Amino acid sequence: PALLSMLLLLPAPRHRQTYYACLLLDISRLLTPAPRMLVRAVNTLYASLDRLDAELAIRLADWLSFHISHFGFNLEPFEASW
Repeated sequence: PALLSMLLLLPAPRHRQTYYACLLLDISRLLTPAPRMLVRAVNTLYASLDRLDAELAIRLADWLSFHISHFGFNLEPFEASW
């Protein structure tokens, strides 16, 4: 969740989005199943998508599409509560 919050920092993250995306990807690969806190954070953000700043919603979508592309476009475990 700390990395995800750094990725979503406004007006811009400290590092490029790819840096955070790769770190989150590596963590998810090392800790299988996906870290519960990451799943909970993504589900919370998705549930409040209509209230998110447009830039944050775009960054979340960019990161999530990058992330799931490395897992065969499988939304599990994120999709359970959508």
